[in-house]
Amino acid sequence: MLKATWRKIRADIRTRRIQTALVFLVVAAAAATLSLALNVNASAASPYERLRERSNGADAWFNLAGGQSTDEVSSLPGVTHVGEPYPVSWDNYGIRTGDTKQQFAIAGLGPTLAEFDHPVVTAGRWLADGGTSEMVMDPGAADLLDVDVGDSVELFTPAAGTQRFTVVGFAATAGRAPAPANDPAFAYVLPETLQRVTPGAVFGADDNHVMRVGVTLTPGYDPVRLFEAANATLGHFSLRTAVSVEQNIEETNQFDVIFLQVFSFFALLAAGMIVANAVGGQVLSQLHDLGVMKSIGFTPRQVTMALLLENSAVALSAAIVGAAGGYLLSPLLLRRTADVLGVPPNSAFNPAVLITSVVTVVLIAALFTLIPAWRAG
Repeated sequence: MLKATWRKIRADIRTRRIQTALVFLVVAAAAATLSLALNVNASAASPYERLRERSNGADAWFNLAGGQSTDEVSSLPGVTHVGEPYPVSWDNYGIRTGDTKQQFAIAGLGPTLAEFDHPVVTAGRWLADGGTSEMVMDPGAADLLDVDVGDSVELFTPAAGTQRFTVVGFAATAGRAPAPANDPAFAYVLPETLQRVTPGAVFGADDNHVMRVGVTLTPGYDPVRLFEAANATLGHFSLRTAVSVEQNIEETNQFDVIFLQVFSFFALLAAGMIVANAVGGQVLSQLHDLGVMKSIGFTPRQVTMALLLENSAVALSAAIVGAAGGYLLSPLLLRRTADVLGVPPNSAFNPAVLITSVVTVVLIAALFTLIPAWRAG
């Protein structure tokens, strides 16, 4: 009987090629949409992870003010390595191009980048020795301002008026999500340039003029415990962890993920209804064949299973193709974040996501096939 069932399935698929192709395309589209949503959601953090690898990024960053020292930071439980501190001014800096204005925090870094926790140049070059009128800008801010490498910009500074800089490159840091996810954005100048735009500032003395330092933590160490220990030891500080930066970057893809999830729900519902209609039409057109099947010994359950297996086989092959297509398309939606971070927009291969997409689509197709198939039986 099983052999006869498979012969019947093969014959139906061959004789109903247009209907089979329609069901295949609809199910494949639904699977692709679901796979795309799940892959983008699962891979949203992968560009940031690659940025951290390229920058040899820290696990957490302290903004030290009020006279704290790196020795106090290194004594905190869970801290295994402390990077070289560098000055950052959080004064009200801004650059305007046309109708767009972007706020900046200005960091002072030398022409030679440290090996640990350094910005990653995504376009152009880093600051040159003696380049006191050069600036390297957050690539997200550059995109918002429509600034290219080589352009001149005017930076408004509260203490030194308007200063003109040449943007020699763009650089992303693992310690802060790029604009517009974070405001203000980061811009980098030489330390002597930073002193020029903040005359008389003492870095590390107050909240607007801090010494920023990255630290490495013991694997698995809870950032909450680090915050509690720092609060007891340092008293006055601000702390940001790689986990919080990663979550901030993931949020930039949330709209795409939510849209795709809603769209995939309706696509799956539409696919199920089309499958149900197709099976219903198949039953009406094959009443004679179904009568023959029952006359030669097929039970109602076996007739139902024959129709269920037939449509599930089509749905399975379509779901595999659609899920693979969704995985291949997912880098397109990750490109926006990846380009800003200066890394390839690769989607992390996750077998569980692909299997979930395939199983979900096949189960929905089988569910919508079951009722008309049972009626046929």
